[in-house]
Parts: sequence; C-alpha cells; structure tokens
Amino acid sequence: MAELRLYTLVDTDRRMYKGVDRKVTIYQVDELQSGEMGDHSGLVKLAKRHIYGKDGGWETFDVTEAIVRWSKSEETTHRLQVHIENMEQLNLEDANLDIDMKPETKHVPLLIVFSDDRSGMKKEAIEELEQMIGHEQDVTFNDVEVGNDGINLSEETLLQRRSNMLYDTSSRIRRNAKISFCKRIPLYVEFKEIKWDSWIIAPTGYEAYECKGSCNYPLTEQVTPTKHAIVQTLVNLHNPNMAAKACCVPTKLEPISILYLDDAGVVTYKFKYEGMVVAECGCR
Repeated sequence: MAELRLYTLVDTDRRMYKGVDRKVTIYQVDELQSGEMGDHSGLVKLAKRHIYGKDGGWETFDVTEAIVRWSKSEETTHRLQVHIENMEQLNLEDANLDIDMKPETKHVPLLIVFSDDRSGMKKEAIEELEQMIGHEQDVTFNDVEVGNDGINLSEETLLQRRSNMLYDTSSRIRRNAKISFCKRIPLYVEFKEIKWDSWIIAPTGYEAYECKGSCNYPLTEQVTPTKHAIVQTLVNLHNPNMAAKACCVPTKLEPISILYLDDAGVVTYKFKYEGMVVAECGCR
C-alpha cells in the first residue's frame, strides 16, 4: 500500500461564507519511448478527491497502483502529477487552492509506502508455531525415554513412566485451570476518573478490556504464543530461577470513535482513535 499526502492551502476572503470548490486528481506520468519522435508522456489516473471548504489541511490519496508498476519497472526515475480543477461556474479570483511545497513549513508532500507485507509469511509462521507447540508437549515424554544414567529402559518401565507423565501433565493442566489461564476480561474506563474528561467530550467512558491470567505450561494455540514465549515457558518449567513465565498481554488492539479537543482547542471528531480496546490476549 502507498499513500501520497498533500497539504492544501486555501486562499480565500474570510468575509465570504463560501469556500473553494476544487477537484484534485493524481496522475502517474508514464514515460513512453516512441522511436524517432522522441519521448512523450502519458497520464494514468490514480486517485481524485473533491475538496470544498475555507480551511486547508492534509489530504491523502491512494497511489498503490503506481508503486506496484514502478517496482516492476527498470526505470529509476518516476513522476506523479497533481491537477487542480476549478469546479465553480464563476472563476472567482478571491478564492484559490494550492499545494504547500515550502520545506520550512514542514508540510512538504509525502509519499508513504507500507512495504513490510508479511501476509505471505503468515501461513508458514502458523505452521511453525503448531510444530513448536507439538514439540513443547513432546519434551517431557522424550525425557523418560532414557533413564538418568543414560541406560535404555525396558518397555514396561517406559510405559509406566509415560503413564505417570500423562497423569502428571493432566494434573498440571487441572491446576493451571484453577489458576486461570491468560484471557480477556472486562474493564470499563470512565474518562472522568483518569482526568481525561478535560479533553475528551464524548463518550464519557468505554469498555477497554484487559488481559489477565497466567501463561503456564503447556501453552496452547488459544493464547497464540510466539516461539520465544514457548521457549521461555520450557526454560521456566525446567529451571524457574533461570527465566520467568511468559506474560499475558494484549496481542491485538482496536480503535474507538471520540469527540475531543485538539491542541488548538478545536472540537474534533476522530472515527478511529487507534489502540484503545483490547481485542485479543496472548502469551508473550
């Protein structure tokens, strides 16, 4: 995914109620070779936005299509064009819209490319974790294959030790269930109680949830353990003094919508105020 972010400047008579009415279109400049005729440029439309108002600000345009093409191209120089079209029937000279290009204003155009796409690795990572969880549960069984003195045990002794191990593991799971395994539990937050009501207008509170519980052996898929958490759990199982247990923490967060006062004291509505609600818990 790629975004082009432009800071618009609106120049208008403040005494006018009406603001600017413009259409901003982003094009990819496609450089084409045409033999003896030389180079000429073709324009490929990427995104457009209708901008109306008296105030400027950041505008975001999706230019992923162009970035994908550029990544497959052998050319080293690529260009985008920004077209601003007046949508008003009357060409008012006292209203104008421009793009801020001055470095000193810190509002220069930004091209942001989200290139860390791990979607292709997801399936492989899940398979590796499933294998590691299986190995984790096999560790204790492998320990009983050979006695402490390194001598192979008889079949009867081995079966007896395996039975004891199964019983021990089942007992441990029952004990861990009483302790309460890592999970999400309710946590309602009143903004007034944490002194946030001075800048958050609405809502007055929300269900934030929290993660609570222990990450005990054996870790299951329900707590989505990382490989490191599994290794740390096994180390703690064999030597508690060497490593602590993995921690029960939020592994996925979701946003809420809020009405708040920004730094300039302007009432602002944010549809997605990120990272406010615990959606999932896990062992890390």
